[in-house]
Amino acid sequence: MNTENVAFEIISLSGDAKAELQKALKLVHEGAFEKAQKLIVQANDQLRKAHKMQTQELLTREANGEKLSFNVLISHA
Repeated sequence: MNTENVAFEIISLSGDAKAELQKALKLVHEGAFEKAQKLIVQANDQLRKAHKMQTQELLTREANGEKLSFNVLISHA
């Protein structure tokens, strides 16, 4: 996968996780703790996937000597 696609995937997964956590926080304020917990679990899964993308697709490739292009998308991700 090219660097830009990896960046987009990381940004997307992280953004989705943030949205889930914001929904969970609202549910907690409403007292819906079980529903909030489910959203937190989903958000954690998305963040794990984003971290895996960063580690496997970027850090490992660079550690193996591959030159990766650094751009604003990677910085944002």
